[in-house]
Amino acid sequence: MPRSISEMYADYWSRPEFQQVYQGARVPLYKKMAEIAAEVQAQTVLDVGCAYGQFVDFCNTAGMDAWGVDLPVPQLMEHHRSLERSQGRFFYGAIEEPALWDKISSLRPWDLITCIDTIVHLPDPASLVRLRARYYLVKTDYDNRRNRKQRQNQNDFRLWSPCDLAALFQGYAVRRIYLPRFRGKFNNPPRWLLRWFNAFMPSYVVLLARTQPEPLPS
Repeated sequence: MPRSISEMYADYWSRPEFQQVYQGARVPLYKKMAEIAAEVQAQTVLDVGCAYGQFVDFCNTAGMDAWGVDLPVPQLMEHHRSLERSQGRFFYGAIEEPALWDKISSLRPWDLITCIDTIVHLPDPASLVRLRARYYLVKTDYDNRRNRKQRQNQNDFRLWSPCDLAALFQGYAVRRIYLPRFRGKFNNPPRWLLRWFNAFMPSYVVLLARTQPEPLPS
């Protein structure tokens, strides 16, 4: 009988090498993402695939009402309980189950939803868009061409699901595209540029807005 996606990722989080990366090298990324959340004046924030919860904790420390959702993996849940400013602001469920998305939708309206390196792992990425957040901040960490090759070598193809962000977020304006490691950015770029990044760049961050307010400052 095939394992569920939740069971597969429980194995992932049990590996010490991944624990070290997410609790160490990635912390500056989470800080920068929290700065962007503050810049768009997000009051309610949801991080889908929150891992150890550092981004959620940075946002709560800055005065936002931030929540995280991830799989009910003991390693993650134990770390969440250690985050003093964010205790009780995590909930858990199987990403392949509609009940989880119903719970997220009923919790509160979201100013900002973040998805950091996790959108390719969602069985139904459109579930994010149906939550109708004011802003989405999405970081990708895959290359469509390389990803197709990787999927051929995966024991379970459900772990990887490339998606076209320009098509997925059709009702959203592209406000910014950040280069890898935030070494540069494009303000209010044309939509074709997001399609180009989606096809050729292995990693980038994009900020999308449900409406088109005044352009962000440079």
